[in-house]
Amino acid sequence: MAIDSTNQGYIDAQNYANDPNNVDVPDRDHQKYSEGIDTFQLTQQQDVTDLTSVITADAINDRVGINEATPLRELHIHKDGATQVAMHLTNGTTGKDVGSGFDFQLDTDGDAQILQRENGRLLLYTNNAVRQTIDSAGNVGIGTSAPVRDLHVHDASTAYLMLSNNTSGQTTADGFQLGQEGLDTFMINREAGHMRFSTNNTEAMRLDSSQNLLVGKTSISSAVAGCEIKSGGQLFATKDSDYCARFNRLTTDGAVIQIQQAGVLVGSIGTEGTKLDINGGGSLAFSINGSEKVQVESTGITRPGTDNTQSLGKASFRWSTVYAGTGSINTSDERTKTEVVDVETLAMDAGDLISVKQFKFKDAVESKGSDARLHFGVIAQEVKAAFESVGLDGFAYGVLCYDEWEDEFKTVTVEPAVYETNIITPAVEGVEAVAEELNEDGDVIVEAVEAVEAVEEVTEQVLVTPAVTEEQLVTPAGNRYGVRYDELMALKIACLERKLSKSLRHDSLPQGSNL
Repeated sequence: MAIDSTNQGYIDAQNYANDPNNVDVPDRDHQKYSEGIDTFQLTQQQDVTDLTSVITADAINDRVGINEATPLRELHIHKDGATQVAMHLTNGTTGKDVGSGFDFQLDTDGDAQILQRENGRLLLYTNNAVRQTIDSAGNVGIGTSAPVRDLHVHDASTAYLMLSNNTSGQTTADGFQLGQEGLDTFMINREAGHMRFSTNNTEAMRLDSSQNLLVGKTSISSAVAGCEIKSGGQLFATKDSDYCARFNRLTTDGAVIQIQQAGVLVGSIGTEGTKLDINGGGSLAFSINGSEKVQVESTGITRPGTDNTQSLGKASFRWSTVYAGTGSINTSDERTKTEVVDVETLAMDAGDLISVKQFKFKDAVESKGSDARLHFGVIAQEVKAAFESVGLDGFAYGVLCYDEWEDEFKTVTVEPAVYETNIITPAVEGVEAVAEELNEDGDVIVEAVEAVEAVEEVTEQVLVTPAVTEEQLVTPAGNRYGVRYDELMALKIACLERKLSKSLRHDSLPQGSNL
């Protein structure tokens, strides 16, 4: 060691170990101590008068600089130029080469890096306990030192993952949280906002702030295709130009949809072979605008909703054939009738003029050709003419019927309605506030950023082009005559009774007498 004329001491970095009394130190690596000040420097010099600082110890501020004469932190390592600077830690297990051990380093492009160069874990401790672990496979553990997934959050009782911003706040009652408590897993938006789920960079589903689940749409609207499951228990499906729902029961027949009232099963819709089975727990009713029109009772009887007010079929929509094991029953109770008299003579005169014909129906000939069958019956126009011939109006009697109808149409959609989405309130992306930061010289190193509250986009569906519809003719206007055969047969019976009565009276007279 040498003391120069300025009272500075030098330690020969090369030969000090071999010769601690060495005082001849020109052109060597040295350590330097200045007695008059509180700074200790290890220096490298080729000439005692040309010093370049390697380590500086600032005793006043308790700071150490490496290649930095004015350290700004407790340990300040610096290299001039765009070069990498690193702190390298090794031990006997790791080896000492540059690919071993553990590094803190600042890369040439200014990126800060923490490097675990061994096939081991990187552990972060607080309060003398492991809080975060990155294992050799890159799995990150929070609350566990043995993560088994890319991110593994663990807690002895309830584990949470929380996301928050300046709008939501930062307390345990704020933001968005994923958690597990016991065996239960939960996803919580603690704010009065929506939960959105996206695929392919497009929103596919959302749980809105009113707890309505929307699939394929972002707002409740019957004009927009998509599904809505409302928090009150209602289910809505809207589809353009296709069916809205499909229910499929595999393997066995049975109920596909069950319908309950207050928890009690009242019916179901299901399958039985290739049949659709509509099964009422009691009776099965069909109503229009809240008014019952047809009911199938539990015994199988099918009846109208109200007594004697509805027809089965109509003039322009007739049933082709009625199959029955017995004949129909018509009300004949005396209590339901008035003006009861014997059949008048003129009516029987008209009845005598009505004759039975043999014929084929034209529609049967069109569909069956020569296989169309022959029928027996009367011609309604001849019935009308028979009554008129004796001075009676055939329509005053229930035996003769006449119906006419206008063109009947159904509305069909040719082109569906076109809607467009109008933005009522544009979305605003939230910005977190950033405080201004200054360095020790008072210069701004981080600009202040004012917080901006996030605003969700609000839209509405606006009709651009109404649906194009047209009226499709179902049944052309027309008219048709008909007869009630049960009343016609009653009239013909009355006519036969009259003839029989005359014949009997004639046979009872003496021979040669005149009636």
